[in-house]
Formats: sequence, C-alpha cells, structure tokens
Amino acid sequence: MQIQIGNKDYSVTPPGYLNKVRKENLALAEEKAKTDTRFLNLLQNPGKTKGTSGTQIVNGFMFDEDTNVIFQNLETGIDEYRQMKRIDPVIRGVLNALKQPILRATATIKPASQDNADILIAKEIESNLFENDHFTYGQWLKNILYYFEFGFEVLEKEFELVDGKWRWKMWHHRRPETIWKWDSKNGELKSIVQQAFDVDTQKWLITKPIKQKSLFHIANEMEGLNFQGESVIRSAYRSFLSKDRLIRLQNVQAERGAVGVPHGIMKSGNTTKKNEMIASLQNLRSHEESYIVSSEGDFELGFFGGKDFFGLDLKPYIEFHNNEIVEAAGAGFTQQAKGDSSQGSRAKQEADIDFFALALESHTSNVESVNNNGSFGMQSIRQLVDLNHKNVEKYPKLEIAKISQDDVQDLMTSLKTAKETGLIDKWTNKDEVRGREKLGWIEREMDDEEERGVSPVIPQENELEEA
Repeated sequence: MQIQIGNKDYSVTPPGYLNKVRKENLALAEEKAKTDTRFLNLLQNPGKTKGTSGTQIVNGFMFDEDTNVIFQNLETGIDEYRQMKRIDPVIRGVLNALKQPILRATATIKPASQDNADILIAKEIESNLFENDHFTYGQWLKNILYYFEFGFEVLEKEFELVDGKWRWKMWHHRRPETIWKWDSKNGELKSIVQQAFDVDTQKWLITKPIKQKSLFHIANEMEGLNFQGESVIRSAYRSFLSKDRLIRLQNVQAERGAVGVPHGIMKSGNTTKKNEMIASLQNLRSHEESYIVSSEGDFELGFFGGKDFFGLDLKPYIEFHNNEIVEAAGAGFTQQAKGDSSQGSRAKQEADIDFFALALESHTSNVESVNNNGSFGMQSIRQLVDLNHKNVEKYPKLEIAKISQDDVQDLMTSLKTAKETGLIDKWTNKDEVRGREKLGWIEREMDDEEERGVSPVIPQENELEEA
C-alpha cells in the first residue's frame, strides 16, 4: 500500500501480506499439480522408482543368468562347482588360501558405545555366537564361506527362549542346489522354497516357504536381484575343462608311449613265421592289438619308442591353465605375482601380500556387513537385539580382525598355501623384513647381497616355533 510522508509517497508492505502471497502461490501450485501429470506423479510418489533390476525371476524361478547352459540350471551348476573343487588340487588350494585366513582371524562383538547398557547387549551377542552349546563360531563361519565356491549361501536361523531371552539355537545350512524358488518383492528377498530330500521322512519334498525373518543370505558379485551371485571359480571353468582334457590325454600318452609299440623284424616271404610273429607281438601287451611288423632283417622282437617316445609335451599347456585358474579365482590381484624380474616386477612382488590381504578384507567386510546391517532386511545381530530389547538406536557389530593381526602359524600357513598355488610367486628379503615388523620378530642380519634383495629368503620352521 502507499503512504505519504511530507511531499513523498512510499510503498509499504502491510503486516501479514507476504505470508498471504506465499499461501496463495502454494495453493496455485497445488492446483496446477492436480491437472499437470508432470507434477502429479512426483507429488504423489516422491520416492518411487521407475526402473527395474532386469533380473528374470518368473514365479520364483530364475532364468538366463549365465551363458553356459550348465550354470543356467542351479542344480547342475552347483554340482559342477563341487566337482571342480573335488578333483582339481589347484582350485581347492586357491579356495583354501582365500578361506583359511578369514576362518582363523580373531572375531569380536564391538559395543555400540561404552555405556553399560550397550556393553551388556554386546556381551549377550558375543556369548550367543562364541559360546553356544549347539554350534561353534568356526562351523557357522565355514558354512557362510561356502558362498566362495557356490556364489551364494543360505542359512536358516532357529531361535530358542532361555531365561527369558531369545537366543540363536542353530544356523541350519541349506544346500544351494536345493533352493527351488526365490520370492522377492520391491527389491527384497522375502522367502525361499526348497526341493530336497528330507532325512526324517526319507522322502523328497517341497518345503513351505522359509520367510525372511528366519533367513540369512549372502552372495558374491550379486548383480541386480540375482540372489545366486557368482562363484569365485566361475571364470576358471574354461581352463578347468581344458586342463582336465589335457591330463586325460597325457595319461593315455604316457600309458601308450611309456611301454612302447611292439615291434617285430623278420625276413619277407615266410607266412608261417609272420603269423607266429604277430601272435608273439600281441602277447607282449595284453588286450592290445597295436604292433609293427617289418620285413627288413632277421627274426627279432622288441618295442618301438619306449620311454623316449611321448610325442608332444603337454606339461607347459597344463601349467598355463593352472596359472589361468589361479588368476581367475584370485579375482585379479594374482596378476601382481607373475611379472618378470627383469622388467621391474620386484615392486609388484612386494605388493603381493598387500593385494592378497586386501582381497581377503573385501570378503571379510562382506561377511561383517551382512551380519551387522543385513541383506534385504535380514539383519542377524539387529534382529536378535530387537527381540530382547526395546528402543535400541545403535547396535553392536561383528568385527573380524585384519589378516595382519592373525596368529603367526595361521598367517604363515596361508602364505605358504598361496605360494604353492601360485597366488604369491616369490618371498623376497623385503617381504621378510615387512613380515618380521608386522609379526613382532627381531630383525635378522643380512649380508650385502641379501640387503639388495638379490636372493629369496624363506622363514624357517624353527623360527615359527620360537616365536
């Protein structure tokens, strides 16, 4: 409004005018949104997404998550992974090298704060997990780590009421190939259904849905809603097949070449002697029809070839596929262990243990995260705390020690396994210095050549015992 002071006019905003304008503008915007679909959907569903994961789950059945028909079917895929682990020592060695440090690492339950209430809650979880009469922590963690070879792991939690408190009674392992259907909604795994043999009834059956509140699910490299994840040895499958065929061929080659092919020499034109020669050659190797008859020279029996006749040497090809398996299952960090020392690979070799530890810590963090924060709402620790306590805002957490904090024997055993399987190519003097610093060992005196990192040094067993 306008007011006059002296000979001048001034424009003044009356009290409450701005609030009135704001309300009118807001009302106009709301009225416009009712007729304008661009704003209508946003106002009604401000947090709703428009896309989808793209994972093909039809009525609980998952399709086309692998290009190989063997792995498109969960049952045949799991059987193949189990076969790979059982018959290939390199694959088993890699899995052991990845698992053992985590299995032997020190685990604790960290309180949410130093308040007495939070400390008591953490002690409850710690007692339940580490001092349980029905299962051990090692057994529990070993079952979880099956997701390395199978891509995922599912456990079913069973609870019991003890002295007025809910506790985990058992974590039941559910074999991955028995998972028949995955029920998901709004991006969350709601339940699973098994098709499996029941020991108690001695019958094959389809189970009732196992609901989210009883489930524990963890997966490796889970893309979208692919709850089956991806095995750490999946990319090693091609080399596994090639290596298996080469070994079979090598066995046939050795069997035939080591003994040699029966060879007979006789003068031509004597049919009777020739028949006797053939009979003799056939008798030299039972159940074999292969032999050579030569018409040059006098009557003579022998073997052609023998131990020096093996044909193509297949060992380099088998070794190549061994390296491919190690690199594939090692998730890439094993590339650091394969350099040529003439091309500056010593720096890479120095980083081998660090890369190895980082890869393990990644899996350790996965195990911690799923238990602490939950996978699709299936929080193990939070769930148990909420069953026994009200109005808890912060929760205790599972913490697994870093690999460098492991006890000496387990660390060295893991490094030895990693070296034997090719994960770590060499243990250099600089590695020993760093290892001694981390493990608290006294420094070892070295000569000038060793200080320059020329010759590799392997820690002795008696040093482990003294430590």
